[in-house]
Amino acid sequence: MKKFLCLLLAIVMIVGMFSACGSEEEPTPTTAAAVAETNATPTSGDDGSGAVDYVNAPDLSGKTIKLMTTDTWVAGLTLSDVLPRFKQIEELTGCTIIWETVTSDYETVLATRLTGDPSECPDIVLLGNTDMNTISKYVEDGLLYDITKAYDVTPNIQKFWEEDRPDLKGTFTYTDGGIYNLLANVHDTVDGQAKGVALKGDNALWYRADIAQELGFETYPTTINEWYELLTAVHEAYPDMVPMHMWDWTGWESARVFTSAYGLHYNNECSTSFFYADENGIVQYEPALEASKEWLTEMNKWYEDGLIVVGDSEEQKIGAAANGTTFSGFYSGVTGMCEESLKEIDPDGYFLYAPMPTTEGYELTYMGRAAYGNSFGIINNGDEEQCRAALQFLDFAFFSDYGKYSEKLGVMGEGWSFGENGELVVDEAYVEALIKNEIVLQATGANIHFNGPTISSFEIDQEYSEIAKLIQEAMPDYEPVMSEEQEANWEEINAINTAAYCSYFPKFFMSAEDQDVINTLTADLTTFTDEMLEKYILGTADLANFQTEFVDVLYNNLNLQQILDIYQKYYNTYLENAS
Repeated sequence: MKKFLCLLLAIVMIVGMFSACGSEEEPTPTTAAAVAETNATPTSGDDGSGAVDYVNAPDLSGKTIKLMTTDTWVAGLTLSDVLPRFKQIEELTGCTIIWETVTSDYETVLATRLTGDPSECPDIVLLGNTDMNTISKYVEDGLLYDITKAYDVTPNIQKFWEEDRPDLKGTFTYTDGGIYNLLANVHDTVDGQAKGVALKGDNALWYRADIAQELGFETYPTTINEWYELLTAVHEAYPDMVPMHMWDWTGWESARVFTSAYGLHYNNECSTSFFYADENGIVQYEPALEASKEWLTEMNKWYEDGLIVVGDSEEQKIGAAANGTTFSGFYSGVTGMCEESLKEIDPDGYFLYAPMPTTEGYELTYMGRAAYGNSFGIINNGDEEQCRAALQFLDFAFFSDYGKYSEKLGVMGEGWSFGENGELVVDEAYVEALIKNEIVLQATGANIHFNGPTISSFEIDQEYSEIAKLIQEAMPDYEPVMSEEQEANWEEINAINTAAYCSYFPKFFMSAEDQDVINTLTADLTTFTDEMLEKYILGTADLANFQTEFVDVLYNNLNLQQILDIYQKYYNTYLENAS
C-alpha cells in the first residue's frame, strides 16, 4: 500500500493545488454536443484575470488519429479496457483514436515505419529514448512535422513552449528553428528545483543518528572534514559496520555525490555527462579541473582508511551490507522507499538526513534533477491537414486544462469537473477510493507507461507537509513512514540543499555531422575518464601525475578541446533559442 501511495503523490499534489472549491458542483457534461452547448469560447474577464478556461475541444469529426508507442505496464489490454479518458476524448472531439503498442524492438519498428509507406505510418509516434542524433536525421530526411507550423490551432502547446517552459524551448529547437518533437515526460523547471525536486524526496545523505549520538556527535555533519571525523569514529567503534556505502565508484549514488563540496556539478545522472557551463557561459569538462583532483584526493583517503565501501546489489544500495548494517549512504526518493527500506533493514535504527557537505575554498554547487524524458513526433506524411489534426489531438488531450486534469484524475465527470468559472472541482470520494486502492488506477490512463505527455508536473510546487496532510485526511489510519522529528529534519536538509542547486547543462540538437563527431570522440573520452577516476580513488594511479597522465591526455590524445568547441557552439545556440 505504501508503494502505491508513492505512485499517487502526483495525483495528491494536483488535488492540493486545485481543490480549493467545493465538490457540490454538477459534473460537466461529457458529450461533444453538451460541451458545445454549455461552454462558450473563453473570453477575458473584466477584472483582468484573463480567460475563463472551459473545455474547448477541437472539432476532429471524421478524423482517425493513429498513435504508436512502446511497451506499457498493461500491454495487451484494449483502449476501452484501460483508457476511458480517451473514449471521452473521442466523444468530445468526434475523432477515432487507434493506439498501437509495439512490445519488442520498438526502435527498429519505428525506423521501418518512418522510412516505409507513408500510408501505413501512424500519425504520432513515441520517439522514446531515441538519441538526438537519430531524431536529427529523421528531421533532415523530412520525416517529422514542425510543430510550430500548427500554433494557430494548438494554443496550449504554444503556451507550453513560450510561457510555461521557455527554458526547455532551446533544447527542442532544431538548427533550422523548428520544433519536431514534443515532450512526453516533463519534470521540474530550473527555477522550480527547490520546490519540486528536493521536496519530493530526491538526493540526500542518510546516517544512523543513534550511533552518531552514542559516539558524541549531537548534530549532523555539514563539511567534508566533519563527515571524515564521524565516519572514522564509526569505523573504530564498529569495525564490522560499513561507514559509508556507495553504489559504485564514479557513477550516480557513488563517491561522485561529494563533488558538490568542491564546486563541481557532475553528481547527477540527468546532466550531460561531465560537461557544464560556468558562470561566464564557458563549457567546462569537470574531471580535468583542479577541483576534481582535490575531490579525488579526499575520496582516496576515505578509501584507504576503510571509510567507503562499494556494493553491487540492490540490497546493499539501500543500506544493508554483507557484513552488517551500513552506517550511512546516499539514496534518492528518501521520503518514500528509502525510509521504509531502512526501517525494514534495522527496525531499531534511528535514521536522519544530512546536507550535501561543503569544504573550505569552494562554494557548494549541487545539480538538481531537473530533466525531461522521451518525446512524441508527428509524422510528416505529406498530408498537412492530418498533421495539424494530430497536433490538435495532442494539444487537447494533454496540454489543455482538460488534458492535465484528466491525466491525473480520470475522466471528466467522474474524478473531477469544471466549476462554473472554469476552476477544477475534485470528486473527493473518487480520489479517496484511488488512494485506498478501491478502484483501479489504470482506469484513468495514468498508469500507462507511455500514454502521452505528462506535462502538469512543472506546476507542482506544494510543500511535502501539504502532501502528507492530504494523505492523512483521505486515510485517517495511515501512518507516515517518517516520525515528526525525521520529517522536520528532512525539510531542513532540503532547505539547505536546494539553496545550492544550479542549472543543469541541457541537451540540444546538433547537425548530424557534429553529432557524429561527438558520438565518436566522447566514447573513448568517457571510457578513459571513468577508468582513471576509479584508479585515483582506489590509489592504483598516482594523483601526483594528475596533469600529465590525465589532463594532458584528455586534451592531446582524446580531442577534448574539439569536443568543448562543439558543445560551446550549440550551447550558444541553445541560449539564443531559449531566450
